[in-house]
Amino acid sequence: MKSFVFFILLLGGLFVGGTRLKAYFQAFIQEGTNRYISQKDGQQNPIQKRNEQEDEPTEDEQKKNAGKDTKTGNERVKNTQDANAQTIKKGTDKYEFTYIFRDLTDKGVQFQWTGDKKIYDKLPRQFGLPKDFFKGNYTQAQVDEFQRKGSFRQAVLEGKPFTIPDYRKIAKDNKPVTLPLYKLLCKYIGNNATPTKLIEALMVFCQDIPYKRPPASRGNRYIGELDVPAKMLTVGTGDCDTKSVLFASVLLHQPSIKVAVVLVDNPGHMFAAIRGVPTAYQAHITHQGEKYIICEPVGNARLPIGQLGFKDCRTRLVVKISPK
Repeated sequence: MKSFVFFILLLGGLFVGGTRLKAYFQAFIQEGTNRYISQKDGQQNPIQKRNEQEDEPTEDEQKKNAGKDTKTGNERVKNTQDANAQTIKKGTDKYEFTYIFRDLTDKGVQFQWTGDKKIYDKLPRQFGLPKDFFKGNYTQAQVDEFQRKGSFRQAVLEGKPFTIPDYRKIAKDNKPVTLPLYKLLCKYIGNNATPTKLIEALMVFCQDIPYKRPPASRGNRYIGELDVPAKMLTVGTGDCDTKSVLFASVLLHQPSIKVAVVLVDNPGHMFAAIRGVPTAYQAHITHQGEKYIICEPVGNARLPIGQLGFKDCRTRLVVKISPK
């Protein structure tokens, strides 16, 4: 039995080493949330009131998030002062999803689709590592197998070994659950729309999903504060790396768009990036000689393509999400 030393990088979006959310990032999140507080009654967005210790929203919360009972679905879509709505109905063999978000003109848009419950439940169960993985009690062969099956991998960052989620594999494995969303986005933007329109529509869809950090573990498996897209869609919340992986997985259905996820310091944060030629006003990174335009899908602030939520970020890791 060999002994190994592993360093764990907690990529729960905005928490690093278990520390609290940095004040300026909290202000960034609040900036977007405050924009949609009802001007009519001055009440707080009900999504903000969610107990941060809860793993998933209750049925009562889902009903509240869907709008007032006196309104029809169409009225809820039109009234953009209401909270964003994510309603997930669990059946015996399928999930029924209703997601309401605001487009770039602040017009409410409603997406509805169904999904095979077996697939949506299987993908999160496969993700993760045994809770005692980092105690060094396993052989290298066991370590490699745990990582392969659990969608984690080892990476060297600044000369130190880390065990991190395998973002590329997660995005590819979850393509079956992101395909319906991709089709809905294509239908919404129209057949003649440019790839930029698709990216913009996907960004606001992700930005309007309520922010919530996943737990470090679920059951007996360590998940590194990351929900795979199948879990995120059934929970209806997500943080920066969770949304970035969803964003990348959806774009895998459009091979002409080359996407990457980017981990940065100051603060600990992840965003997505699209390969392309940035304008003079668009923030970008250069990776392996290619330029990638920054996309911030985290929300709640509605940042456009090429606008970064933070200054002086230091890039730690860039992962290309390839369709192959």
